Amino acid sequence: MLTKKHTEIEYLANKHSFDLNHNELKLSFRYNAGSGHNLQLGLNSKLIRLNYGDFLPLNDQSSVEQLSFEPEQSINNGIFAGDTWEITPRLTIDAGVRGTLYMYLGPKTVYSYAENNPVVVDNIICSEEYGKNDIINNYKNLDVMLSSRFEVVRDFSLKASYSRLHQYTYMLSNTVSVSPISKWKLSDPHLKPMSGNQFSFGMYSELCE
Repeated sequence: MLTKKHTEIEYLANKHSFDLNHNELKLSFRYNAGSGHNLQLGLNSKLIRLNYGDFLPLNDQSSVEQLSFEPEQSINNGIFAGDTWEITPRLTIDAGVRGTLYMYLGPKTVYSYAENNPVVVDNIICSEEYGKNDIINNYKNLDVMLSSRFEVVRDFSLKASYSRLHQYTYMLSNTVSVSPISKWKLSDPHLKPMSGNQFSFGMYSELCE
């Protein structure tokens, strides 16, 4: 029984390389505008490259077939503005907006699928080749952030916040394989960015000096 279990592991044994590179440029300014206002302005640009590498058999006993995967890359440009407004010594409000322009780049082979059908190999109807750094598609979105703090008494305050954000990079997990794995994935023509709204409210107090 132990020998059979050992044989099954060798039969499925594999190795898979993966690499993620994140490069970012960011420029920001702060300006005290008076009347309790502290302004923030800036812009940033993120270049993300994903290299999925090769899916290879681990040893001579493995029957796993070799597979090669295309790399992915994207640029996410953003411009943001915010204001920290101290209305009174007890009440402060932070507000900000960020505009983003996400671009999915080549080189890449992009497949088109039959309309209203699952995105699987059997439903591919055509493909299009994109060269290095060609813009395959893009997404434009606006992020919003708002938070406030009110000091009721010394060392006790109330806080509330709201944010609407967009996410262009995902973590995909596979738990059905022999060795569960997680991989990063970029938004593409078939996988739209994820958006979310978050509300929070809390109380803050310092109990110890």
